[in-house]
Amino acid sequence: MRWGLAYSIYTIYDAAAYSSVFTESGKRSIREIFSTLADERSYPVYLHGAEGSDRTGTVCCLLEAALGASKEDIIREYVLSDPYEAAGMEETASAFLAELDDYEGGTLQERAESFLRSCGVTADELASIRRIL
Repeated sequence: MRWGLAYSIYTIYDAAAYSSVFTESGKRSIREIFSTLADERSYPVYLHGAEGSDRTGTVCCLLEAALGASKEDIIREYVLSDPYEAAGMEETASAFLAELDDYEGGTLQERAESFLRSCGVTADELASIRRIL
C-alpha cells in the first residue's frame, strides 16, 4: 500500500470589497487571488472571509461572472451568505455587478473578463480557471 503526502497551503489575501476592487490596490489583490485560482496545484480551494461576505463575496461574484453564471444566479448565491439580510445583500451584489458595466463586453461574463484583464489576469489564467472549475 502506498501512502500519499497530504498538505495544505493557507494563504491570506488582503482582498478588496465592492467598489474597492476597482482601485489599483484592489486590482492587485484580485490579480493575486485569480493567479492562485488559475494554478491547479492550489486545489482544492476553500474560500472564506474573516468577518462576513464582503471581500469573499466580491471575489466569488467576479469568479462566477467570469465563469458565465447569470446575474440572477450570482445574486441568489450572494444572498445565501446572509439570508437574514436578503434585501440588503441583493442590492449590494446588484450594485457591484452593475459597476462592471463600465468594462468592455456585451455580456456580464465578457465585462467580468475585461475587468479581470485590467487587473492583470491573463487569458491563459482565465482558461485555466474555467478548465479546473
